[in-house]
Amino acid sequence: MIKSYFLFILIILSGLFNSSLGYSQQESVENSISRDIARARDVIKEIVVVGNRKIEQEAVRARLNSSVGDIYSKEKVKKDVQALFESGFFYNVTVDLQNVSGGVRLTYAVLEKPSIVEIGYSGNDEIDTDDLVETSNLKVYEILDYGKLNDAVKKIEKLYEEKGFFLDRVTYGVVHVQKDETVKVEFKIQENDMVVVKKIRLIGNKKIPSSILKGHMQTKEGGFFSFISGGGSYKQEAFDQDISILNFAYFNEGYVQVKIDRPQVYVSPDKKGIYITIRIEEGEQFEVGSV
Repeated sequence: MIKSYFLFILIILSGLFNSSLGYSQQESVENSISRDIARARDVIKEIVVVGNRKIEQEAVRARLNSSVGDIYSKEKVKKDVQALFESGFFYNVTVDLQNVSGGVRLTYAVLEKPSIVEIGYSGNDEIDTDDLVETSNLKVYEILDYGKLNDAVKKIEKLYEEKGFFLDRVTYGVVHVQKDETVKVEFKIQENDMVVVKKIRLIGNKKIPSSILKGHMQTKEGGFFSFISGGGSYKQEAFDQDISILNFAYFNEGYVQVKIDRPQVYVSPDKKGIYITIRIEEGEQFEVGSV
């Protein structure tokens, strides 16, 4: 009687265990199916580009990381937006996510930058417009890019520096010809007088006279100085040739330990003249011995 009772208890417990295991397996299968359905809903079924008028859709799609058939990813979409901005063609980019049958649709709405239909230059009396056009490297019908406009300003200022003009000011304005479609760019140039080298002062040269050293230099007193930057400081590379020439002059006389410091430049208050000071340590003079 007791054995029968225990056997009955074991049968009941075994049934309960198997029932519990069955429910657990069924729940796991249902969860797996649910995840598969959710994953299927995130598949990109369609990519749409709207708002583009001048830029071809294929050119826009070529910059996207997301593709039809991929699983939707927020990180990829962020990279898509960044890539479209970096193209330089758009003012704004927005993305809309919509659920569709079997997945999602991504819609990229872009706002294009206008095209440049005219480029003008004014105030340039000393330099021909053709030279400015070549230097700026801007062309009509390009997409408006303020980074390129700022680069063009620097290039034009550098051209004036190379021609011997100091503190010339270059600015630009953008006028909308057709709203959000086309613009006109106008560069305005304020020219200043050329800078004259008033004085070159050599300090420390006791063995070789200043007149001889200055005679070797390309930069001359009374001549126009064409190596001043817009901030009033000189460019060291512009003096490299003169310093090399001075070094060679000393080497040729046996002063192989000569040291020539970086030139110091002083600009006059009226911005029309500069004064250059070069310090020299000649060192000992050597002669060639027997060979």
